Amino acid sequence: QREVTRLKKQVAELQKEVNVLKGFASELDGKNHSACGNQTDQFWRNVEEKLLCDPDAVKMLLTVGEFSLTDKNEQGMDLITQAARWGTYDIVQLCLNLHQTDYKTVIENANFVLEFPHIKQLMEFDSLNANVGDSLTATADAINRQKGIVENLLQQLNRKPERKKVVQEALIEMMKDIIAERKAFSDDLLNLCFDMMLADGVDPLKSPLWAQLTSTCQEIIAHGSKRDWFFLNSFIIPSTIWLRDLNKMTPAGQKEEAKEQEEEEEAELPPSYLYYPGLLDLVTGQAEDELKKLQANLQKDAEKAKDIDGWQQLITFSYVDESFGIDCNRQDKIPNGMKAGVSRSELSSASSSKFEAPEFYDVNEYLPGLLLLAQTVDDLFQQSVQKVFQIDMYSKIGMVQDDQDPKRRGLVRYMRGPVKMLERAKQKAETDYYGEPFPTSACIIDLNRCSLVFDDISTLLLGLTTFINKVKYYQSGNVIGIVRLKNSFKEYVKEAQYADIKLNVVIKGKANNIIGEVQFLLNTMKEYKARAHALYNIQRQEEYIENSVRKILPSLLDTKNQLWVAALLDDVKSLCKLMVYRNKTVEYLLNTHNVFDESIVHGICKKNNIRALQFLQGLDEKLLVKKLFHKSKTSMCALNYTAEYGSSSMALKLLRMPGVQQVMQDGAETLANGWCAAGDARRPRPVVPVLVLCVPEWLSQQQRFRGARAAILDIDTDRLVQFLSHEVKMPDDYKTRKQVRDVRWCFTSLLGFAAGWALRLHGLQKVAELVGEKLFCEHVFYQDALGLSPVVKAIRFNLDAAQYLFSYDVVKERCVKDRDVLFQILVSLTFKFFKPTDEVVAYVLDTLNVDEAMLKEMQAFKCSSHWDGHRKTYFDNAAWSAKWWE
Repeated sequence: QREVTRLKKQVAELQKEVNVLKGFASELDGKNHSACGNQTDQFWRNVEEKLLCDPDAVKMLLTVGEFSLTDKNEQGMDLITQAARWGTYDIVQLCLNLHQTDYKTVIENANFVLEFPHIKQLMEFDSLNANVGDSLTATADAINRQKGIVENLLQQLNRKPERKKVVQEALIEMMKDIIAERKAFSDDLLNLCFDMMLADGVDPLKSPLWAQLTSTCQEIIAHGSKRDWFFLNSFIIPSTIWLRDLNKMTPAGQKEEAKEQEEEEEAELPPSYLYYPGLLDLVTGQAEDELKKLQANLQKDAEKAKDIDGWQQLITFSYVDESFGIDCNRQDKIPNGMKAGVSRSELSSASSSKFEAPEFYDVNEYLPGLLLLAQTVDDLFQQSVQKVFQIDMYSKIGMVQDDQDPKRRGLVRYMRGPVKMLERAKQKAETDYYGEPFPTSACIIDLNRCSLVFDDISTLLLGLTTFINKVKYYQSGNVIGIVRLKNSFKEYVKEAQYADIKLNVVIKGKANNIIGEVQFLLNTMKEYKARAHALYNIQRQEEYIENSVRKILPSLLDTKNQLWVAALLDDVKSLCKLMVYRNKTVEYLLNTHNVFDESIVHGICKKNNIRALQFLQGLDEKLLVKKLFHKSKTSMCALNYTAEYGSSSMALKLLRMPGVQQVMQDGAETLANGWCAAGDARRPRPVVPVLVLCVPEWLSQQQRFRGARAAILDIDTDRLVQFLSHEVKMPDDYKTRKQVRDVRWCFTSLLGFAAGWALRLHGLQKVAELVGEKLFCEHVFYQDALGLSPVVKAIRFNLDAAQYLFSYDVVKERCVKDRDVLFQILVSLTFKFFKPTDEVVAYVLDTLNVDEAMLKEMQAFKCSSHWDGHRKTYFDNAAWSAKWWE
C-alpha cells in the first residue's frame, strides 16, 4: 500500500511537469507563429475584409511579401481557407495556381460547400490535370446540349401521338440497320431512340437496337479490320450513351416504384455507367483471349533460349551508365541539356487567378523549344542507331552477331518512329508528369524514338549487349550515352502484359543535347501490341471514368448546381446555355433556391456580379425585384448581402432600378410604422440604412446628398429618424436574452457592422450626419442579438472606428460613468478570438482614464446584463487575472 501511495505521488509530480512543459510548448508555438508570420489580428481582419471587397489588394499583399500562403490567423485559418469561406473565387484559384494543395479539410467544410458551390467545383477540378478537366467540361456541355435536343424532339412528337409512333418505329429500325452496316450516324438520334423507348416503358437494354449495337461491337473487337476499328473509334466509342447512369434508366412504367424505393433509401446511389456492362465487358473478354495467346507464344520463345537461360537473363537485365548516374532522366539534367530560361519563382510572381505563368511557359515556350531541338537532331539519331546494326536502307533489316561466337547471330528489323507531335507532348506533360518539378516538359524523354524488333530472346539479348557496348566505347555516332534502362519484363513476371526494354539515350546536337528512346522488343510482343493496343485504349477509359467522370460529371450535369455556379461566377454565357440547352425559363432561374432558401439573386449580390444582374433584369425585371426582397431562412434578403459584402457598385445599380425605388419608398413609410420591407416583426432588417451604409462617399457626392434629402430614393431625414426612434414591441414568444427588442436593435446591428469594418467607416460617418448626433450617440450603446454594441465592436475590430466614436464627448463620458458599459468594454479586451491588439488596449485605457484602482473595482463589479457571465471565464481566473493586470 505504501508503494502504491509513493507511485501515485510520483505520477502526480510527473503530471505537473508535463503541464509545465505543455505551457512552455504553447508559448514557443505562439512565438514561432509570430516569428513566421508577424501579422497582427488587425492585419487579418483587414485581409478578411479585402477578400470581400478588394481581392486585388490581397494579391498585392502576397506579391510584396506581407504574408505567405502558409501563414494563419488566430483561428488557424490560412488564406485559401478564408477565401473559400467568403467565396472569393480569384484568391482560391490563385492559391491553387501557386500549388497550395493542402485544402482537403477546406473542401469538407459543409457550410461553404452549400453556400459557394463554385469554390467546391474549382477545388475538385484542381485535383485533376488540365486536360481531364477540359475534357469533362466538353463532355458535360455535349450531354446537356444533347438532352435539350432530344427533349425538344420528344415534345414535338408528343403533340401528335399517331405521328410519334410512326417516326419512332422507323427511326429505331433505321438506326439498327445503319449500325449493322457500320456506317456513320448521329449520336443525338441514338439517344433519342433510347429516350423514346424509356418513355414508352420499354427497357432499351432489352431492345433489338441494343442487341445490334453490342453484336457489332463484339464482331469488330474480335476480328474487325482497320476500317471497322475506325468506325468503332469514330462513332460508337465516343457516344454519350456509355455515360448514361443505369440507376436512372428506368422505363416510364416503373418510375413510380423506383421513386418509392429512392425515398426509402436515404443515401443516393453512386452513378453506375452503361460503359461497364455494355462495352468494357466485351473488351475485357477479348483482351483476356489475346493475353492467353501472348503467354503461349512467349513460352515458346523461352523454350528456344533454354540453352543460355535466356528468359532469366531477359527478366533480370539491367544497366547503369556510371558517367550519367540514375538521376539524369530529365532533359534539363543531362550535360548540355536544354534548361528553362527562368525559374518557377520568377514566373509565379507574374501569375494571377486567370493566368498561370509557370504552366504557360512550360508548354508554350520550353516544350516547343525542346521539340524544335528534337526535329533538328532526329536524322542524326536515326542514322546512328542504324549504323550500329548495319541496317539495310531498303529492307530496314540488319544483322546482330556475337564477336566471340560467330554462330550466335540473328536478324533485327528497324522501325523509325516520328518525332512526337506538340499536342501529344502537351497532353503527356499535363497528365503523365503532372506534379513533377518545373518544367514538367523536361520529363518527356521520348520525343525522338525508334524500335528494334527481334525474332527471339537470344537475339534480343545479343542486340542489347551490342548496342550498350557501342555506346560505351563511343562507336554509336551521335548517341553518346545511356541515362536509363527500363525493363518492363520484370512487371510481366508479376502480371502478364505487354513488355519490352527501353533505352533512353543522350543524342548529341549542335547547341544542346537531348534524350531519345530506343525500344528493344520481341516480334511476339509486337504482334500482340498491334492487336491489343486498340483494346487497351478502350480499357484505359475505366480509369478515366472511375477517377474523374464518376466524381465530377454528376455535378456538371446537375442543372441546379450549375445554375448557382454560373450565377456566382457572373457567367452569363453559362446561364444562356442552361436556358437554351436545357430549356430552362427565367422563372426556373429565379425560383430555384438552395438549402438556405436563397435564390441566385442572393449569390449575385454577395459577389457583386453586375453582368448577371443585368442579364436577369433584361429577362424579367418585375420578378427580379421580387427576389431582391425575398428573405432566406436567416431572414436575409439580397439587399442585405449587398451591404454585408460591401458591393458599392451593386448598391448603385439596385438604387437606380425603378422597381427597387418604388418598393423601398413604400417600405420607408411602412418602416415608420414599425415594419421593414425586407424583414418582419420577428427579425426586422431595415433596407434603407443598409444601403446608406454600403454606398461610399463618392456616391453620395456624385448624387448630391444635400442636408436631409437623398437624391436617389427621395427619403428625407425626418422619416429616417422617425423610423429609428419608433419602438415596436416583439411578439411574446420572441425574446432575445430575456429582453424585448424594438426596431432600434436592427439599426444597432448595422451600426455595429459599420463600426467593425474599416471600409464601412464612411457609412458610420454618413449615418451620423443624416440622423444627428443625439440619436446616433444613443444607438451606439444598444446591443445586437449577440449582446455586442457598436462601441464594443469598434474596439474589437476597428481602431479607426473606435477613435471616431470616442471623438463624441457624449460617448466617452458615458463609457466612463456607466459601469455596465465600462465593464463590457474591459471584458471585450480579453476575448480569445479577434483579441484587440496592445495598441488598442493602451488607447482604450488611456482614453477612458482606466487605472489599476478602477480595474480592481471592475473586477468586483457585478454587471446587470449577460456580460457578467464572462466573469467566471476571465475576472475570477486568478492565474489569468494576474497576467492581465500586469
